[in-house]
Amino acid sequence: TLAERYHNAMVFEPGLAEFRWLQDSTAYWRFPNGVIRGGIAAKMDHPVTCISYKDVLAYCTWANCRLPSFDEWEVAARAGSEGYYFEGFSKENMGDYANVWHGRDHLKADYSDGYLYTSPVGKFKPNPWGLYDIFGNVFEFCTGKLERDGDRSIAHARGGSWWCSKNSCAA
Repeated sequence: TLAERYHNAMVFEPGLAEFRWLQDSTAYWRFPNGVIRGGIAAKMDHPVTCISYKDVLAYCTWANCRLPSFDEWEVAARAGSEGYYFEGFSKENMGDYANVWHGRDHLKADYSDGYLYTSPVGKFKPNPWGLYDIFGNVFEFCTGKLERDGDRSIAHARGGSWWCSKNSCAA
């Protein structure tokens, strides 16, 4: 992965000022929070992190599959509904469906759902189409281009992550 090749990944540590992450030369997918914070041995059911868009595309080529487009991801995330969320889902009950940040800010960790960082895949309720972790846990990469991208090649991710508040996770 690029994180392994360049010895460079960003990790979060509770207590840092908002939107601050640490650069850790030991972090990569086997040690997503850096070597001193432990590896993935006890987290084999968690999503993979510390991978780049290029890493994901290389994996898709190897596995003979592809990423969803923006539109495909949004239809799947909303389970066919027209709103920001699927039917029956709201910011108020997001904790039933998504691993998101519950604290007032990132200065003090709040893992009242049992997880400071990522959670096992499928730990929370699925959407009506049976898809888990559409919102929260980790962002999902998508293919496509937005008008504002212009000629730039930009990686896009959807769905929010464990670090996002319930107000920033939507389709």
